[in-house]
Amino acid sequence: MSAPTPRTTRFAALLLFAILPALAQALPVVFSIEAPGAASVYLAGEFNGWDPSAQKMEDPDGDGVFTTTLDLDPGRYAYKFVIDGNWKEDPKAGAFVDDGFGGKNSVVEVLTDGGVAGQTPPTTSAAPVPEAASGQRLVRFVAQASPGAQVYLAGEFNGWDPQAQKMDDPDGDGRFEVVLPLEVGRRYAYKFVIDGNWKEDPKAGAFVDDGFGGKNSVVEVAAGEGVLDAGAKGHATAPPPATGGAATAAPVAEAGLRSVVFRYQPVISGVNEVFLAGTFNDWNVGATPMSDADGDGTYEATLLLAPGDYQYKFVVDGSWITDEQAEDFADDGFGGRNSVIHVDARYATIDVAVGDGKFYLEGLDLDVDYATVNEVRPGETIFRTRAYLNDVQAVELLLRPAGEETQRLPMRLVQKDNVFAVYQTTTTISGAEGCRFTFVYRDGDAARYALADGGFAEEEPPVTAWAVYDYDALAPFRIPEWAQRAVYYQIFPDRFRNGDPSNDQDFHEPYYAGRNQLPPRGKTNGEYFHLVEDWDDISGLQRSPYRTDGKPDYYSFYGGDIAGVMQKLDYLADLGVTIIYFNPVTDARSNHRYDPCDYLKLDPHLGSEDEFRAFTTAAKERGIRVIVDMAYNHTGDCHFAFQDIVRNGRKSRYWNWYEFKKELPSWPLPPGENAIDYYDCWWGFGLHPNLNYDLSRPNAQENGITDIEQAEPNMEVVNYVLDSVDYWLGELGVSGFRLDVPNEVPFWFWRLFRERCRQVAPEHVLIGEIWGDAGAWIGPDVFDAVMNYKYFKDPVVKWIGQHQGSAEVFDRELAPGRTRYPLQAARAQMNLVDSHDTVRFLQVAGGDARRLRLAATFSMTYLGAPHVYYGDEVALDGGKDPDCRRTFPWSQLELPARRTTLEHYRALGQLRRRHDALALGDFRTVKAQGDLYAYLREHGDDRILVVLNDGDRPIEAVLPIGNFGVADTTPVTVLLGEDPGGLRVFRGALKIQVGPVSGLVLWLGTDTGPR
Repeated sequence: MSAPTPRTTRFAALLLFAILPALAQALPVVFSIEAPGAASVYLAGEFNGWDPSAQKMEDPDGDGVFTTTLDLDPGRYAYKFVIDGNWKEDPKAGAFVDDGFGGKNSVVEVLTDGGVAGQTPPTTSAAPVPEAASGQRLVRFVAQASPGAQVYLAGEFNGWDPQAQKMDDPDGDGRFEVVLPLEVGRRYAYKFVIDGNWKEDPKAGAFVDDGFGGKNSVVEVAAGEGVLDAGAKGHATAPPPATGGAATAAPVAEAGLRSVVFRYQPVISGVNEVFLAGTFNDWNVGATPMSDADGDGTYEATLLLAPGDYQYKFVVDGSWITDEQAEDFADDGFGGRNSVIHVDARYATIDVAVGDGKFYLEGLDLDVDYATVNEVRPGETIFRTRAYLNDVQAVELLLRPAGEETQRLPMRLVQKDNVFAVYQTTTTISGAEGCRFTFVYRDGDAARYALADGGFAEEEPPVTAWAVYDYDALAPFRIPEWAQRAVYYQIFPDRFRNGDPSNDQDFHEPYYAGRNQLPPRGKTNGEYFHLVEDWDDISGLQRSPYRTDGKPDYYSFYGGDIAGVMQKLDYLADLGVTIIYFNPVTDARSNHRYDPCDYLKLDPHLGSEDEFRAFTTAAKERGIRVIVDMAYNHTGDCHFAFQDIVRNGRKSRYWNWYEFKKELPSWPLPPGENAIDYYDCWWGFGLHPNLNYDLSRPNAQENGITDIEQAEPNMEVVNYVLDSVDYWLGELGVSGFRLDVPNEVPFWFWRLFRERCRQVAPEHVLIGEIWGDAGAWIGPDVFDAVMNYKYFKDPVVKWIGQHQGSAEVFDRELAPGRTRYPLQAARAQMNLVDSHDTVRFLQVAGGDARRLRLAATFSMTYLGAPHVYYGDEVALDGGKDPDCRRTFPWSQLELPARRTTLEHYRALGQLRRRHDALALGDFRTVKAQGDLYAYLREHGDDRILVVLNDGDRPIEAVLPIGNFGVADTTPVTVLLGEDPGGLRVFRGALKIQVGPVSGLVLWLGTDTGPR
């Protein structure tokens, strides 16, 4: 389960339509649908906030055809008809997009000549290639399609008109082209429209969310001579342009930061505080305050951003507001829009250069935290700092341990990302009491010394001005080595294996009353809890046979249990698994069990407590530990405390366990009322009432409180939750927890939780579900690691899964995760590619199992703990929840496609177990260029070289591994992948060949090392 991304309020969404100036004259559009006998028909879509009763359709002549006319500005709109309460797509629509519920929304294109829903506008002839005017450059767009296809180019340069720019294929080879003059320095989003279907350009150098679940391609028009190819990756088989010189687009993620000013003008007076939140600060409210320094009523914030695309919103007195003046927008997932800014050559580059003796130091304050000083293990302390990219020549550490002389230690440049260069050195500190240190930045003949107060000195300051590091302020952060060597295997308990049919759901519990029977007509769009008898029948997870609205079956059970996992422990051990991560196994009503009825009770439909204890014991005998998922932000409405309130109201001893907004006159809630009007619940879902941890403030204000002294802890709730640690870690033998939406629980609580875990089981692991940067959440008082969405999943899905961007961009997007957290925590990050909350990776990859296997190769050999979502190892597919929670296909393991992938995962798992370098080794990028990514993992004498080819063609490359200390006499052995033969290091270089969409894992060493 995951918290939704920031969303606009309904008021803000309506305000958009009230104040957004028309870009072109609105045109009448007629919508019609055949619905004989319907009592009511309405039109709902993006043009009316998806309000199912806003636009009534009429059938004046009684012929069963309902119509309505709307005046719409030119543009693209998704819509549906609501017929007697059921949502239906328009069968006459010219295009469709995924509606997020297993169905489709219809799409209408409103053109300047008056496009009509369900009709195809007339085609236009292709325009001749124009000449570029001053300040413009010709840009060539190339699309591959079947000969004879109708292909058009649509984008920001032509108002997204799908018929405005025809692309031609004069020689009939399926290569469609058009050349346009575009403004230099601008970035344009675009797509191809091929036989009415909107397609991105797979050769584009960058992409941005198109607001319909897909991507728009992006081209940056760089200055230069000749025709610019929109596809930054180029076209190897394309002839040279007629102008006589090929030119490629400048990389979107080019080096150099841009100064970007954000401005917000309140529409009302009396605003107290304004913040800027977006993808650049992980939507962290409070991270970027905006101020009105000159008192003119406009709030501003200036950020330094690398070139690229960023989504954002303003947070005004707690309300999320879309910047309607933005140049672009993206769907925020909740009926609103995030603003989008394209940071490109239009924005001023900050003045940084190596050797100029100048420094850009904003934001480089010296903070004594685990990212700066980290005793990774006794006798080994890592110091890290960062400078802006391409700004300094060298960095030095000045270190004075207590009672010793000052040491001057050079710091090595260990990585670059889009913004910073990170420097690091490792040393031994004999005593950490009162140790002082500072960093020295050197460039040209100048130097800057970091001061403890956040400033910088031009001359070496007295030692008393240096920062202080001691154990009292920064206690060593210890993570069990088994957690750093982990290979996670995530199991959604109901869907892995049914080992004991006797405990299958019979729905006798009182909370199923009235919810486990179908009405006489056999259909319902409400709750219908039931057991699916056929394990392999997953059709309902895409479209329920019991619903009339086309949505999937959210209420089905299949009977998976602990006995089933016990039967497959040897299978998991053979896969190389060392930690089983269970989605919730607490007693609950739903199949996902994120609605617990009691934190201190195992769901009996999964097994007994004795069975679970026997399972954790048997797993540990095979070198496998178990962690369980816990949702401490909210319970289910079936929870015993909540139900006691339902029965007794304010007289209940549990009344303060939840936040009730008004007394309950009766139960269930009166018809037509929303649970959220009565009590505080998770994102408005009544079945998830939020626990009340802090009696001094509303739930929405609890979470950011870090100091327990500033709260009034609800100790009955706190102690009850802490008792669950004793139950799971103590009585049932698990080794840790994955914590659901922990950012929606007061931060101070997690210190209490960690302390209780230490008391019960000193060696445990805590994994938090944090989707963005988790710097504040990683440490000995909070979590060991998080689900690594930001610094692993997102880049892997983009580059390997969708073949977007380049290896250079991929490496730089991964890079912060290697140094943002302490080394031992970086090794323990849960590196997932998909989960119960996301579309399966295989579906993201378009069904290409090669890309799934390539992602597995990377996951098992990269820094961090690889994560396998059950079934990925046998190429299990699946779309959005609940389709991503299909049953494991045990009866299909001998199918070639599944067997090939399973053998690949097994080989990788065993390889990781044998080589310490893959779990504990240092990471160094060897080469990141185009479709090639090569890196080293090193631990003592164990040295592994990994080479990945993300492209659709074989690659031959020369890797400069001599620069990394690899001698010419070093043997090279292929551990995984197709052996190209004849591999040897010659004059510091290794020449390799890698097949398309595949990888090589090479061992560099003698025959005495691990194999």
